[in-house]
Amino acid sequence: LVLEVHLPGGGERRIDGYLSGGVSFPPGQRKGLPLETEIILDAPDPAFYDPVEKTLAWSWPPPEQETAYIGSWRSFPEVVIDGPLEDFTLINLTSGIFIGLQYAIEAGEQVVFSTGPGALAPTSSLGINLAGKISPGSEISGFFLDPDAAGGINRFSAGGIGGIAGTTGV
Repeated sequence: LVLEVHLPGGGERRIDGYLSGGVSFPPGQRKGLPLETEIILDAPDPAFYDPVEKTLAWSWPPPEQETAYIGSWRSFPEVVIDGPLEDFTLINLTSGIFIGLQYAIEAGEQVVFSTGPGALAPTSSLGINLAGKISPGSEISGFFLDPDAAGGINRFSAGGIGGIAGTTGV
């Protein structure tokens, strides 16, 4: 369930969660009249986010990258890898947290890591379950952009074997 809030300045913010209670209307109240109710939303990540995506793209081989994050709460990125590439790793040098995959991504295949609270296994565009291919020590649910980094600058390093310039991308 996604709760969307429209801001007075025209922007919007969202929070992801699931319904855990509320929304009960006794039969005597169901007569087509306006009703008030309470909805209980459980959100694994209690932060509202800007739904407008911001993209940082690397060609291969990737140099160390920096991105400025001016938020005040941890932000959990979606990481997309375009093959070919084997044994992918992405390290947030600012926080020391990494994600990795012990898997050979084929040319034309795309693997997506959704990070943050409640994050599950990365997905492959070929429909392959990659849960058993996650590198030991990877912190998919704990991989984030750090709002407390000096100047908001988060530094990243990506790696892997067999990437091809102009084809492989992160």
